[in-house]
Amino acid sequence: TDGILVQYKATAPLNPRTLPILKAPVTGGFSSHEAVRIVNQGVGSAENFAAVSTTVDTRNQALFTTTQAFKVAATAVFTLDLTPPLLYVPTAGTTTAGVTNTETTITVRTELDEPGTVYCKAVRRGFDPPTILEILDADYKAATVTTASASTFTTNNPHYLSTVVIEGYDRPDNSNPTVQTPLVLGTQYDLYCYADDDLCSGCRVTNGMPYFSATAVASGFHHFVQSTKVQTRTLDQTRPNMKIVAKEAN
Repeated sequence: TDGILVQYKATAPLNPRTLPILKAPVTGGFSSHEAVRIVNQGVGSAENFAAVSTTVDTRNQALFTTTQAFKVAATAVFTLDLTPPLLYVPTAGTTTAGVTNTETTITVRTELDEPGTVYCKAVRRGFDPPTILEILDADYKAATVTTASASTFTTNNPHYLSTVVIEGYDRPDNSNPTVQTPLVLGTQYDLYCYADDDLCSGCRVTNGMPYFSATAVASGFHHFVQSTKVQTRTLDQTRPNMKIVAKEAN
């Protein structure tokens, strides 16, 4: 090692390969072979010394201020998130806060395993599942809200909850997204949801759920669109109107 005096009391010739403590100094001094050569020249003498360099090389030592600056810069570095979120959609009727309906709206309360946005769409019972683009085009969505309170859905902590309100069947007018095809009262629907996570630092796009996957995940969670299917029915609380169109006396 550099900067110390290595002392040996040799009684037999030494082999440099068996002396790992003898290292060639970075600047000046003797190599391990040179040190052994010196020791071996004096075998039989009382004590022999092999001196190495006392020059300390500081080229590979970072300054403390540099280390502090690196720490500050490194705190802004995050690992990437390339994993789509898992989505929990409660089955209709299993919880009071899961899926709630009115005559013209369907409210879906969901939970993700990470912050993100949930999109949901209703189709008539038995119709083909909507594609991801159709779900996004319907544009019924809600960002997650983080809470540490108890959840009726999962045991995660914290919880990433979202409440999506579906106010129509679709948006037929691309030039005017406020135009919606209304839901029909007293009608059975199949609900499908899609989720993507928030854009992480250093990521270029968000990670969205696939349309279909054969890979199993934790019980209760969904990781592809087709598995999020929930059946529900809009309410019918409107009394019928009766109109007399003809009458005849006997």
